[in-house]
Amino acid sequence: MTEKDKKEIEDRYNETWKNIMLDTTPGDMEKAKKIVNQLYVIKGHKEPSSILIVKNPVQGAVLAHMLREGKPISYLENVIETDTFDNFPDYEIDSSFAGASEAFWVGWYDMKEKEFAEKMPPGFDELRQLTEEIGWLFTYSDCAIICEKPTVMVESGGDLHNYEGPAVAFNADLEIYAISGEYKSKEEWETESAPYRCSLGRAVLQGDYSKIEEE
Repeated sequence: MTEKDKKEIEDRYNETWKNIMLDTTPGDMEKAKKIVNQLYVIKGHKEPSSILIVKNPVQGAVLAHMLREGKPISYLENVIETDTFDNFPDYEIDSSFAGASEAFWVGWYDMKEKEFAEKMPPGFDELRQLTEEIGWLFTYSDCAIICEKPTVMVESGGDLHNYEGPAVAFNADLEIYAISGEYKSKEEWETESAPYRCSLGRAVLQGDYSKIEEE
């Protein structure tokens, strides 16, 4: 196999897994729960007694902090049911697995297994499937927390980037703004993206004057 052949294979897998990372189709949560149970068993643990589903990783981090504080699972379930996450501070997102956000490295090992016959460790096939269904995963001895996939994910040239709105969003619950891979506060984003959101500004900055007269 030539270097050109290898490059073509890498490019093909990169494109496939980039599309998986950017896919905002809602995941199958029942399938995800089954895969998480399988992963626990493969890694030598009992299935968790509870698998909780949340809308975004900030909510997941709140529940994870509660578990570390010793709160019972019923307490966490009540927070989800009553949607009272705003009553708690934000905590650092320290998940076990970042789901679709880790699609590139999962895709890299997917390529090594399928194209170069490298043996992957037990559980890799399940992890590969899970990547397509979830946003984030927090794992604890008796409880797992699954975060749904984003509803918006926009990139340009491999970086999170969007002049028209959030680069990543989880419905209206969490919006993340970024320009050329740099995270911005909403105020920073509004200031820096304003010229590009104006049709004349876009024409000047992008060198495309064709639509100015039409507008």
